[in-house]
Amino acid sequence: PATIVNEAEAALKAMQGTIMALYGVKEQDFLADTRWYDEKAKKHQDRKLVSRMVRAMVQGDNFVFSVGGMSDTAGHGNRHSDSYPIVMFSALAPVFKAANIKLEVRNLAMGGVPSFPNSVCMEDAFGADSDVIVWDFRMVERDEVKGELYIRQALMLPRQPSVMFKRELPYLPKLGKSYGELASLHALDETNLFNKVHKNGAQQKEVANDNFCEGQCKCPGQVRWHAGWKMQRLRGLQMAMVYGHMLGQAISEYKALSAQGDPKTAGGHDWSIKTEPLPKAMHKDLKPMFASEPFKCALSWSPRVGKGLRDVLDSSAEAKGATKWKFNDPNKKISSSGAKCGYLDNKEQLEGGVDDGWAFFVLPAVSEGGVVGFCADFPKDKRLSDFAFLVLLNGEEVQDSMEFWHDAKTLGVSIQCYGTTKRVQSGDNNLGFRVMQKGQTLKLTHVIWR
Repeated sequence: PATIVNEAEAALKAMQGTIMALYGVKEQDFLADTRWYDEKAKKHQDRKLVSRMVRAMVQGDNFVFSVGGMSDTAGHGNRHSDSYPIVMFSALAPVFKAANIKLEVRNLAMGGVPSFPNSVCMEDAFGADSDVIVWDFRMVERDEVKGELYIRQALMLPRQPSVMFKRELPYLPKLGKSYGELASLHALDETNLFNKVHKNGAQQKEVANDNFCEGQCKCPGQVRWHAGWKMQRLRGLQMAMVYGHMLGQAISEYKALSAQGDPKTAGGHDWSIKTEPLPKAMHKDLKPMFASEPFKCALSWSPRVGKGLRDVLDSSAEAKGATKWKFNDPNKKISSSGAKCGYLDNKEQLEGGVDDGWAFFVLPAVSEGGVVGFCADFPKDKRLSDFAFLVLLNGEEVQDSMEFWHDAKTLGVSIQCYGTTKRVQSGDNNLGFRVMQKGQTLKLTHVIWR
């Protein structure tokens, strides 16, 4: 323990010193724009995060940030390694390693998509082992209902993670009344830090005259609404300072435990992660099923942590062995050319028309009294009722009983989700689709069940 403390303190001090020297500002300047939404706590609003870091130190456990977001978050225009989540990881990883913690930062952002429907697929989209879930859909979503859904579904993950928003949003103080403490709900904004550095003489060059990639690159997405590498770096290093400050508190607590003996047993601590019940949902338009239950999903979109649509496609003899439906990425211009820049995002869809026959999926471990649904990219002015196609669930037609759940529209996608409880059975369920009219195409992105 003494070695862990000494090495962690030295690594943290070195990281902080390097970052402060780069920008010529103090530690407090990096921390000042962290907004906490726990109204009950006057101080120590980061208590949950610090305690989770102490636990990770004691157990030698992982600590996982899972970042959801849009093209700017994915780093488009730059290399993927320039994106701010990866910058944060590069700065913090040696410090966490010295503190006996295996740090993982997942940049799961995708160009042009909102938080929904991946928000109801938290385990498969973000990972059951997440300790911090980050929301950064600031250019494509301002929806309070989707924001509450994101927070609630994150809190249903096994480790009941903290939730960070990459901007203060008008609805967050309201949601903070219910989720401020439980989600350790907070927002982080780099605007004031940028302004301070920009006025700081010799250090101004570290943020001024930004461009894409340090040096030169021909990465796709070099447009005005994407941040250059300097802004990405500032965001990532600000986050490294904020969460590094919390780790510093965790190191101090670990040191105090070590003074009592073995940190794993000192003080009779129980280091298991305990979850708490969720409060009543706040927004009346949030579907009750999404407010109260987690879901299992298979997604065509990537990056993701869990199942893809290919993993649940039925290739059995009963399904005629395969399907003629094809996977197509409508954004392949970005995803294909972006591969050389390390881009991970792909908005693939499974598309089928009248000549493509059936597409069947096997959905495993559906609960008794469960629900089965799907999401697809529809034309912006159309609904499910405007299309002629069959939906079979366990051999029976259910298209007429499909209930509209939520939709999510951006310039890039127009996603609608539908589901049913009719004909759902416990165990494996078989879900099938067939388009019945020429000129119509179904573009599946998610199948969802619980």
